[in-house]
Amino acid sequence: MISEFRDRRSWTFALLFVTACCATICGCNRGPKMARVSGKVFYKDGTVPKAGICVVNFSPTRDSTAELRKGASGPIGPDGSFSMSTREPNDGVYLGEYAVTFGVCPGPTDPRSMILPKYSSAVMTPYKENIQKDTTDLKYTIEPLPGGPAPPATQPAEN
Repeated sequence: MISEFRDRRSWTFALLFVTACCATICGCNRGPKMARVSGKVFYKDGTVPKAGICVVNFSPTRDSTAELRKGASGPIGPDGSFSMSTREPNDGVYLGEYAVTFGVCPGPTDPRSMILPKYSSAVMTPYKENIQKDTTDLKYTIEPLPGGPAPPATQPAEN
């Protein structure tokens, strides 16, 4: 009888442990909803920004309806592509409205920005996005700084 009790007790604990593990893995995602966001960035002439660090930034706007107001960023790849990350690589952004800016793109020998200041300011940027679902086809065209360091020559990207 004692042996039967111990067996039932062991099975009960094992079942509770497995149930807790399944709940953790499968469905306790009660946080704010997110959407995967990606796209491409080009200079006005169709070339891809190439330099040290070039980043796309999403900053929540003042009137954003996002449940969690947290910015996201993504590096611009060699082909101009980017994928946004908030908490971990390529996890996307929280649903809401964002001002889209571009990180400083210093040249290899000149640390100054190679893009117009309006693309680095959440207030002045011409790009705003209202993200409500996965969005994988964003395209941004930015302009180099006139009279500033010339962007490194690259081949036009294929669309």
